[in-house]
Amino acid sequence: MGRKKEKGNGEGTVYKSNVTGLYIGQYVYNNKRHSVYQRKNEKAGDFKKRFNEIISSISKNTYIEQNDISLYNILKDYIEIKNKSGVTSDRTYIRDLNNLNLLEKCCNNFIYKPIQKVTVNDIKKSLPDLLN
Repeated sequence: MGRKKEKGNGEGTVYKSNVTGLYIGQYVYNNKRHSVYQRKNEKAGDFKKRFNEIISSISKNTYIEQNDISLYNILKDYIEIKNKSGVTSDRTYIRDLNNLNLLEKCCNNFIYKPIQKVTVNDIKKSLPDLLN
């Protein structure tokens, strides 16, 4: 048996799996196919709403693809790019690296965690003086 497609023309595809009985949504982002799966206790309408929000954010260019990059890697790359492009002097580069080391000591409970998994509680634990 084939699957019944509910969307087309680059809008993504939603279909019900014959094996699990749950909905699966597929879309293309950066020339790669991605799949979103309905959770066991999630209503079909809620799943379709969640899937449509992804498609909408892609069309608005606000979609952020999930990855495992950490805050430390983002900051380190930013510092290196600024230095290599000549935006900062050698002295500023050294100061930026020292600040990154201080931040690493201060925020060691989340600085190496994937940035999309950092929570407000992680930040509150590390920076109590700045939040009060």
